[in-house]
Amino acid sequence: MSIEYKIGFASQKQICKLLEECDIYFIPKLSEKVNIEDYSLKIFHKAINLEAWESNDLVGLIAMYVSNEKAFITNVSVKKEYAKRGIALNLLGNCIEYIKDKNIAEIELEVNAKNIPALSLYTKFGFKVYEEKDSSLLMSLKLEVKNV
Repeated sequence: MSIEYKIGFASQKQICKLLEECDIYFIPKLSEKVNIEDYSLKIFHKAINLEAWESNDLVGLIAMYVSNEKAFITNVSVKKEYAKRGIALNLLGNCIEYIKDKNIAEIELEVNAKNIPALSLYTKFGFKVYEEKDSSLLMSLKLEVKNV
């Protein structure tokens, strides 16, 4: 089967199921920071969701909030059995292109300093740490914007 990339296709239940399956791979666990059901509802209603699908199965997600000036990535999740297949790489690449098309100058995110795979992914795309906060790193990527 091949992976298909879509925007805003997943239901709240599908998002919740993915986040629950990925919970233990977050540092710290996602469920230690948020109520996953409430969080999935917020993502469903308020975020722009870039998704990876295999058949009818949501296997990866980047959720982001977007304003006129910047985007904030709130979640990156890929099912464990789909890791190391370039899904997060493709999702993040798609995310950056989406933001560039909206002519937004900056993307920010927060990541745990111990999450080496995530840090590696973000630095590969040029994200830079601009602040350390407790055990988290705040990172940003500046983008070229078109003069309109």
